[in-house]
Amino acid sequence: MMNKKIYERYKKNVENDLRNYPYWLLAIETPGLGSPNRWGQIKQNGYSHTSTVEEDMLRDMEKSWKVDVITKVLGQIDPTSKKIIEEWYFRDIMTREEIQESLSLDKNKFYYFRNRTLKKFMAALNYI
Repeated sequence: MMNKKIYERYKKNVENDLRNYPYWLLAIETPGLGSPNRWGQIKQNGYSHTSTVEEDMLRDMEKSWKVDVITKVLGQIDPTSKKIIEEWYFRDIMTREEIQESLSLDKNKFYYFRNRTLKKFMAALNYI
């Protein structure tokens, strides 16, 4: 059983990775066109002793690894959890209530499936 404190600490990281997944997938499938980003996302980096080429390569390797892991987990989870993740994090079009209605789930079941699936992603992405 996972400690709630640990879950909350890594939940934001996993949710951020899941929201970035479609953009990372697009960047990997269209090399040389730059990297798409999420609207409104601001990133500030301090000075680093590594070169920009090294940083970009390491960042691309990490993105590629995370895309592979997320894709594999999506192939293993149940259809209800997969639909919740795809609609809630990838498409971001439907509200929670609309997703619940389309899957015929009450609020408790919705969060049960979502939280259980986030834990699987946490383990697969080596957060826990």
